[in-house]
Amino acid sequence: SGLPNWRTLPNEEQEELDTNNNNDNDSNTNTNTNVSYFAHITHLEDSSNQPQVENAPWSTAAYNSALQQYDALISCKDTFIQPFVQDALHTLDQAYRLYGPDSVIGSFNGGKDAVVILELIRAAHANHYRNLMNEHADGNENGDSNAESQIQPMRPRVIYFDNKLEFPQIYDFVQATVEEYDLDMIAFKEGVGFVGGLKMLVEQNYLALEQPPLSTSSSAQSQSQSQSLSQSQPHPMAFVLGTRESDPNAGKQGAFAPSSSYMPPFMRVNPILKWTYGHIWHFLRLYKLPYCSLYDEGYTSLGTVKDTLPCPALKKVHVEGNGNAAEFWPAYMLKDWEQERAGRVKKDKDKDKDKDKDKKKHKKR
Repeated sequence: SGLPNWRTLPNEEQEELDTNNNNDNDSNTNTNTNVSYFAHITHLEDSSNQPQVENAPWSTAAYNSALQQYDALISCKDTFIQPFVQDALHTLDQAYRLYGPDSVIGSFNGGKDAVVILELIRAAHANHYRNLMNEHADGNENGDSNAESQIQPMRPRVIYFDNKLEFPQIYDFVQATVEEYDLDMIAFKEGVGFVGGLKMLVEQNYLALEQPPLSTSSSAQSQSQSQSLSQSQPHPMAFVLGTRESDPNAGKQGAFAPSSSYMPPFMRVNPILKWTYGHIWHFLRLYKLPYCSLYDEGYTSLGTVKDTLPCPALKKVHVEGNGNAAEFWPAYMLKDWEQERAGRVKKDKDKDKDKDKDKKKHKKR
């Protein structure tokens, strides 16, 4: 489509919107553009060069690949992973039915759980459009078989938070995956926190049909339409996360869990909540899915370069002639799944908590 797969916020597009708002204000017209951050701003190829808003279409190759993935996953025969995969797809199918493809957003940070989530999202995203096309064809009195040309799948939407302490291997993997799957990525610049970034998206989640034109018209009809559209509320948003019950922040969440009170209002969708470390790696290897190379170097849980080391449980026994360099087995070979986060360097607060626990245990003795 020629539209970029990767955009960073704050960006030049937002500055353009702000400038346009100022110009509109000078013209005494409505200044609320109500444009989703995922919308792409292009310009008419004529003398006016007026800005236009559009959603990025999903490439045919990426769409067909995702459809094949959905069919492969839903027909999974592997007894260890089958019920978990089908339950995850059911959760996502419901999320797409309730919120629509414009408002189901994936969090893709390049970790192993995020890879699983992305594969499930792109599969469910494609299946949602296939269902729409089938419904459109069935409801067409003329039996129009060209439904695909009338319903254009748009790219799956994902977000990423820039971190100067990110492993370069992770960053490269995320970028390569976004291009490979033709995703629509919004990356937040260093310094934009998780809460702040989500707040930006939630408050600006206006659907394509709700977006008034960026350019203004002197006609009363156009002005009335713009005002009517700009007064509509943002559409509810769902964020698909890779949270599992073993995660420190899982709490008592379910497959669908409203955001916490300190967060902007959105629905958390947790398709792999019941999955274990073993399910994650069984899934990745069963379907031969790409993942970050760090996992083959013994890393089992990835944070930043400052707080992450290879898992000590995967350290190989010293082999003569290998010098003093430590070597590690790949992450999928970890047998004790409770050691998943053993490579994470504890922060000072965590160390203090452990000391307090030890003191209490000592007193109890």
